[in-house]
Amino acid sequence: MESSHQTILDHAMQAPFEVWLAISNKARAPRMDYSPPRIARFSATALIDGIEAHQIDGVTVRVTNVATYRG
Repeated sequence: MESSHQTILDHAMQAPFEVWLAISNKARAPRMDYSPPRIARFSATALIDGIEAHQIDGVTVRVTNVATYRG
């Protein structure tokens, strides 16, 4: 079985079909030229619940793990 880090890295190396972003309820949605993002608006508490930090090529990537999300 692959580690979750390797799975995330494999997906990060591919061009995404869709990009989902979790942002605050009050935040302005970002504008992107390539592939308009799908926006999920979360409360402040929900933005930090179930988050896992992974290092990919020296960059910390925060990923929501729905299995540990308690919202």
